[in-house]
Amino acid sequence: MKQLFKILVEHIKKDFHWPSFFYAIIFCLIVFYFKNEVQLFKWWLNSSLSGIEKYLLTTAYNILIYNIVLIPILLFRKKSSILRRIDFHVKSIFFLSLISLNFQGFFNKIFLADIENTLQRVYWRLIINNTNELIVILALLLLFKLLFDRKESHFYGLNRKNANLRLFAPLLFIILPMVIWAAFQADFRNTYPTFKPWLFKTYFENNTWLASLIYELSHAFNYIYTELLFRGILVVGLAGILGTEALLPMASLYLIYHFGKPDAEILSSFFGGYILGVFALKFNNIWGGSLIHIALALLMNIAALVYIIVFTT
Repeated sequence: MKQLFKILVEHIKKDFHWPSFFYAIIFCLIVFYFKNEVQLFKWWLNSSLSGIEKYLLTTAYNILIYNIVLIPILLFRKKSSILRRIDFHVKSIFFLSLISLNFQGFFNKIFLADIENTLQRVYWRLIINNTNELIVILALLLLFKLLFDRKESHFYGLNRKNANLRLFAPLLFIILPMVIWAAFQADFRNTYPTFKPWLFKTYFENNTWLASLIYELSHAFNYIYTELLFRGILVVGLAGILGTEALLPMASLYLIYHFGKPDAEILSSFFGGYILGVFALKFNNIWGGSLIHIALALLMNIAALVYIIVFTT
């Protein structure tokens, strides 16, 4: 943990730029204050538009938010020449378009078509939704790397080299008290646990805990997917062009993608995303961040279940 703290301190001393950070914070506070309106701005998600139209509008939305943060930061740091680079636009637009992908309906139709039991369909829809996006993104990234990004030695932070998982494990002792505190907050309990085994008791009977275990394992894939998108492609994938300027736009977009979660989680996502971005940038790797993210998600689900068992039964 000391080494991670040292990396963070060295980053702040060497690369931290107060005007850029202040601008990003103000932007995030404004969109947080108007989060209901910002969510309504994505009206097309609940419209009758086609899947392709929703995808294109969501990609445009991602590009807008990302560049609202990035462009002033590049101007502050006198690096606006980056905006004239074709490779930056090709990579950033492609990467931001990946965040917009949603194959849930497609895979659900394939795998759930013959399942008639309602609870069974709901359960396996959760499992499929947690896993299919990662598989699709990996395939598209591999194709992109072969066609446009061969010169980079990394595979968007998924390399085993410099994983350094032991360095990240002690961070769990810092996270645990915060999770315990969160478990006593009403908005936290409205969201967690993300899988509520008692709703499926009539279907799984005595195998509810096995169903929960399968769900949590699939849920881990979901967080690897999240780390790959935000720290992998938006930090490691763009670091060769943007350097440390890749961090704040990523953290700002990451905060917006937490809308709908408890307020404390939304606000902390900016700082957590930024810090994990620093480590991803340093190690050229997302596995440490994935470990923390998976452990945090698991601890939040466990904390919510323990609260329900101890205080409501």
